[in-house]
Amino acid sequence: ISDSINQVGSKVAGSQATGDLPGLGFVQVLLDDTGSVIDEGRAMAEIVSDEVPGVDRLIFSSGTLGAASKADSINNLVDMGVDVIADDIFYLGEPMFQDGQIAQAVDAAKAAGVTYFASAGNRARQSWEGTYNDSGGFQNFSGGDITQTIVTVPNARFIQVSQQWNEP
Repeated sequence: ISDSINQVGSKVAGSQATGDLPGLGFVQVLLDDTGSVIDEGRAMAEIVSDEVPGVDRLIFSSGTLGAASKADSINNLVDMGVDVIADDIFYLGEPMFQDGQIAQAVDAAKAAGVTYFASAGNRARQSWEGTYNDSGGFQNFSGGDITQTIVTVPNARFIQVSQQWNEP
């Protein structure tokens, strides 16, 4: 599960022509994000092809078309009989402390015997986690500071922030 696999440059056929992916029948695409400008899914497929001996097919489904679509992608991959799902797509709005539709699909995949790998939280130092510590209505990040700079947002750009609590 990634953004796309067959939208950019020479596409899957180009990777097969250069030997970076095995030929006809190796890659099966269930859903591809036709609006994507990068084929990160193809890069992941090439890595799997190089590093995992014995893989005889790769089934791809996009995870960038919304939470419901991603849950459908997970369910469809399980229905296709996959053994492993590698997922590099995240949704900041997906509940962190309760199981949303994506987590429920992952739980169902696990119950079906699928091994699931996710890049959850793969944002390095672009995040902060801790217990809320009120300082006059603001979060005290320790040491008396009431702000923490995670990133500087240039003019005419935006930042998406997600805050969640561990209760419904």
